Amino acid sequence: MGTDVNAFVISGSWTIVYDTIYACQDREDDRRVGVKSTALLFGDYVREILAVMVAILVLCLAYAGWALHLGVGYAVLSVGGTLLHSAWQLATWNEADLKDHRAKFESNGWVGVAIWLGIMYDYLNGM
Repeated sequence: MGTDVNAFVISGSWTIVYDTIYACQDREDDRRVGVKSTALLFGDYVREILAVMVAILVLCLAYAGWALHLGVGYAVLSVGGTLLHSAWQLATWNEADLKDHRAKFESNGWVGVAIWLGIMYDYLNGM
């Protein structure tokens, strides 16, 4: 898989995760007005499908690091950080608490920070 396709899969899977979490707070409104959201599409299996999307995200990040010859800093900070944050997010997400949907959605900025930190660490340390 080329790095451009891999980047597309990374951004797509990450977007599905955070957008679906946010969309779950509007499920009833979506049903009523006919919006076809991933929150409704995934039904009772939202958390499980998002876990698969996280696995795809993490595997693609690891592949990108391998393909681009990135080092341990990238592996630990970017890949490991994304995995830990996403695992925390899905494990602690309270679907009954609408405020938690927004909080988890907003916490996804930390995934971007983790990815950036790993790349920057390897860059500054000459990989």
